[in-house]
Amino acid sequence: EFDAFLTLSSDEPKAEVWATAADARSVTLVQHTSLVRLPDDGYTPRMFDPRSGAIDVGYYDFSAPLSGQVGQSFARRFRLEKQDPTAASSPAKEPIVFYVDSGAPEEIRAALIEGASWWAEAFEAAGFPDSYRVQVLPEGAHPLDVRYNVIQWVHRQTRGWSYGGGLTDPRTGEMLKANVILGSQRVRQDRMIFEGLAGASKTGTGAADDPVQIALSRIRQLAAHEVGHTLGFAHNFAASSNERASVMDYPAPLVWVGQNGELDFSAAYDVGIGEWDIVSAMWLYRQYPDGTDENAAGDELLESAWGSGLRYIDDPQGRGVGTAHPYASVWDNGTDPVASLTEVMRVRKVALERFGLGALQPGEPTSRLRAVIVPVYLYHRYQVNAAAKMIGGYDFHYAETGQANIGGAPVPADQQRGALSALVATLDPAVLDLPDRTLDLLTPPLVSFRGAGAGAEYFPGETGAMFDLLTAADTSASQTLGALLHP
Repeated sequence: EFDAFLTLSSDEPKAEVWATAADARSVTLVQHTSLVRLPDDGYTPRMFDPRSGAIDVGYYDFSAPLSGQVGQSFARRFRLEKQDPTAASSPAKEPIVFYVDSGAPEEIRAALIEGASWWAEAFEAAGFPDSYRVQVLPEGAHPLDVRYNVIQWVHRQTRGWSYGGGLTDPRTGEMLKANVILGSQRVRQDRMIFEGLAGASKTGTGAADDPVQIALSRIRQLAAHEVGHTLGFAHNFAASSNERASVMDYPAPLVWVGQNGELDFSAAYDVGIGEWDIVSAMWLYRQYPDGTDENAAGDELLESAWGSGLRYIDDPQGRGVGTAHPYASVWDNGTDPVASLTEVMRVRKVALERFGLGALQPGEPTSRLRAVIVPVYLYHRYQVNAAAKMIGGYDFHYAETGQANIGGAPVPADQQRGALSALVATLDPAVLDLPDRTLDLLTPPLVSFRGAGAGAEYFPGETGAMFDLLTAADTSASQTLGALLHP
């Protein structure tokens, strides 16, 4: 393990460097390098199955017989060996250990440890009790050292993607080192959104509608999600249709309007891994007695999951609005995407009716309301995409020859018409309007030197200092029309 210090200099540094460096004319980076001995041959690879929810490591086998396939894939996973190979359940000889960045703030660090630790349940179900744990990175350990699986808490200019990856042996698919990167800005954006929905006066109360507590619930789920990728699990964007059956989905907060007309945040984010996560972990990590047909055992497990109604749909058929699977979307909720859109619009209506200075903490500039209004006004945007997939939608699941229920089917016409009605309702001028009292509060932010205070956090506008309601309405309407008319 060694570090190289690289200093880059320029007489004409560009805007991004000015925005992030203390002195953009000279920037020093630390490049960490690990020289890793190849693993021994004691690891047994598991071949990839597209139905399993695992991540594949592809390779080409040009020695395959003519009747076989040249393109092959391993399932990516860590090496686990039982202390007692004959036992159905036994601790591992060497457990999987994850380390959380000690530089994360205490409440964040505790949430990361708790969320990442949820996977212990999955390993126990797969026959490996006490074989997975999460703890704080010890003092003096380098987070990029190949010997440590690390959850890093990093600072960026703005919020960005989170990542779960690492180092894999391409010869076998064995995971050698996990590296999770979580940006520190993202959780603050979540807190701001919930202050816009619930009110900043709830911040710090510890109640179910405390924006800080809801944001911490989200960071627990995020830790489990990104660690899940490093353990070998792919996205499951259909999990929301199975009552949040997997942390490998992108979860929208589950908020609804209670009987008293107030927003209910009591189940905003789920706790623990889901039913699909257990199935996928059992398929990927379970070890079988000698003489067992592992393929047949895996088939039986997955067939049982399909029979119980579980769905699994990965990125290519779930992420984009044009993918057309009616039950696989990102940042959505509910077994019925159309009913969920109706409820989301009710939540949005309540939030916008009460929107005002109460969305800000004491001492905050009132112009910050222009940033807070954006995610509240567009609160429905991802559920719009989910409902739009019902129109022309095609329900299917991944399958192999020889199994039951092969094939797919279009969404029934009456469900498509219901989706169309719900989507058209989001274009109602009354839905796109804002009260004058709200518009009068949306004063412009101070755009300071080098552009701080402006940019993508705000709706664009053509009305000078006044908030441009037409641009906001156009943005919202374009979300619906773009989903309906895609491509």
